[in-house]
Amino acid sequence: MTNTPEQIRSKKIEESFHLGVIGTSGLILSIIIPMLFSEEDWFKPYWMPTFWLGIATFITFIILSIELALKDLLQYSTLKIMGAFAFSTLILSANILAASDINEVFGVSASALPYTFSVITAAKLIIILKPLLIVLFIAGLLLFIANIIDWYKIGIPRYIPLIFSIGAIIGGGYPWHIVNNYLNSEELPLKIYTIAHQLDFSKNYNCTNIKDGYSVIFIGAGQNRVLIDKRIENNHSARDYIYVKKENSPIQVPRKFPIFKCAARE
Repeated sequence: MTNTPEQIRSKKIEESFHLGVIGTSGLILSIIIPMLFSEEDWFKPYWMPTFWLGIATFITFIILSIELALKDLLQYSTLKIMGAFAFSTLILSANILAASDINEVFGVSASALPYTFSVITAAKLIIILKPLLIVLFIAGLLLFIANIIDWYKIGIPRYIPLIFSIGAIIGGGYPWHIVNNYLNSEELPLKIYTIAHQLDFSKNYNCTNIKDGYSVIFIGAGQNRVLIDKRIENNHSARDYIYVKKENSPIQVPRKFPIFKCAARE
């Protein structure tokens, strides 16, 4: 049975609504809630999980938007295979870039800093998607203007398309702003350094040849060598890791990190 134009229109509105809910949820979780409660002590343990949940939701929103736009083409298995290949290539590229940046800061394999590697891979994924964020922002802006004109001409408030377009504008524009100003090549080394001290460096080591007051990363197959650095007072909140800038931070990234063989106590 062929759907009538009204049924097709209703289905498109319903799809736009569901997509708008996902995009708006990602916006609320990744931007609005973290901004509102960033200074609240009770929320600090939940800032990072909430932010990354929002980012994951927003990435889902982007993928579903692309899938909806290419729905007819996705009936072909070749395009599905190419899509899976493109997604795998995207993840691999983010991994390679993250590993390269970590190696540039510390001079060791990123595998020695697994938690930092995971966080920076996610950041690199957002950076790679920057052109798509720009397209999303422009598309959302054009859709918003088109709906305002349509609303004015018809006199019927069409809230669903407006929700979708506003979500696209903010959801594309805000991450693009973050990437441009806080995740660029000049700011990223400081973030890698401070995140590594928070997540991967250890203050507990049993090495007689290393004095107190240092933090270490155990490296090598036998974990008998350590990369050492002076312990830093890292009082950053999860939000600070994103918004801190090199020019405003008292923390300086060392140019080199000494590596010693750990002389374990008997």
